[in-house]
Amino acid sequence: MRYLVIIFFLLFSFNSFSSGKHNHDHDHKNEKKVKHKHDHDKHDHGKKESLSAHEHGLSKMNIVQDHHKLLIEIEMPGHDVVGFEYKAKTNEDKNKVKKALANGEPVTIPMGPFSSDIIEYFGQLDYPGIWLEGEHGPVDFNNIPDLTRACDIWEMTSIVRVHQNEPGVIYRTLDLGAMTITVPHVNTTQEAKNVVQAAKFYPIGMRGSSTGRQGIGVDNYLNKANDQSMIIILIEDIVAVNNLDQILEVDNIDVFYVAPGDLAQSMGLLGGAGSPEVTKIVDESIKKIVSKGKTAGTIVSEKNIAHFASVGAQFLSFPWTPWLSEGAERMKRAIT
Repeated sequence: MRYLVIIFFLLFSFNSFSSGKHNHDHDHKNEKKVKHKHDHDKHDHGKKESLSAHEHGLSKMNIVQDHHKLLIEIEMPGHDVVGFEYKAKTNEDKNKVKKALANGEPVTIPMGPFSSDIIEYFGQLDYPGIWLEGEHGPVDFNNIPDLTRACDIWEMTSIVRVHQNEPGVIYRTLDLGAMTITVPHVNTTQEAKNVVQAAKFYPIGMRGSSTGRQGIGVDNYLNKANDQSMIIILIEDIVAVNNLDQILEVDNIDVFYVAPGDLAQSMGLLGGAGSPEVTKIVDESIKKIVSKGKTAGTIVSEKNIAHFASVGAQFLSFPWTPWLSEGAERMKRAIT
């Protein structure tokens, strides 16, 4: 236990030194334990110092610091050297969803009612991001900071759907801590360009110049933010489907998300999100998006996720509330 206390103190001190300011991330998940033989000269590229630690039952402790990496070697009598490698979190690797999509990996994103407490439970389930609902739900400027902070703690990308394509709404949402902005009803090329203008700083766009919550403790944040922020636009009207070729020409949009609910309504099929007619349009739209070298997304369920993944959708969001009703039904059956 004494060893763990020493290591924790060193890691805490290193993280504070690396960031220069308070960091909202819990970096304990970045710690990796490795074992190796006596090879103390291996890390001579960084600053190395030995601490006298006999009072703790240790023969020697070596610390190697190289920029944002800390290596700790603990030598215990009668044992191999035990090494701990710790990498401080930097702004460059915060957006897990964006990184996964760029690597061609599919992502599954839970959507539904969330509080900061519920987000922490989801943090244990290894999803890369959380969809926070501000169009059809209660997510607003007063709770975005805490909701996105809960996502940050568990290293999940916060994805906030706003209620309208309006510059102030978009960049204020980003300023308050959202890593990803989702904008509904983008039907034309100009509307898509408007989203980019509001969500990106110069030279890509003209997002209002403010460090925002994600920039706390990040050096030169304004020049780094564009690489980490992420844009999703919703193709959810038949007019957008008809304009899709032109909309796909707009750069700096990470996901073109085909939403079947409002699409069905715009086709005169209210409540027909899962109908064959709507599914056909969704499939064709996803294939077109992928054929242009862009990333497609859509809403899925356990029953159709394999289908939409096979069509080419890479960003797959799903409602988590069915888990609640299904679990409740199982519990009722178990006691009757």
